Amino acid sequence: MPVPKGCEPEARSFFGAILELEEIEKPERLRSRAGCWFKLGLNQLRVGVEDAFRSARKAYLAFAVTEINALFSRLVEAGVRCVWDDALDEIRRFGVH
Repeated sequence: MPVPKGCEPEARSFFGAILELEEIEKPERLRSRAGCWFKLGLNQLRVGVEDAFRSARKAYLAFAVTEINALFSRLVEAGVRCVWDDALDEIRRFGVH
């Protein structure tokens, strides 16, 4: 996931503190590079810095969760702007901005 230079503290706050993902060490050969990595089940979420970062308006991450209402509330309480999305009848989902 590309992010702008210097935003690792915000990434750690959002993914680590708010979403409660465990931050993991990057492999030795990549530790000198900016960014941070998180454990996501059996996978990894890699937050990588791009010098010429440009926010993508149509690209996003999607997570499957078991307690969507609780997560929505936790994010809102943390000051994160969240909006329910009813575009798909069969999937309850919301966007985070």
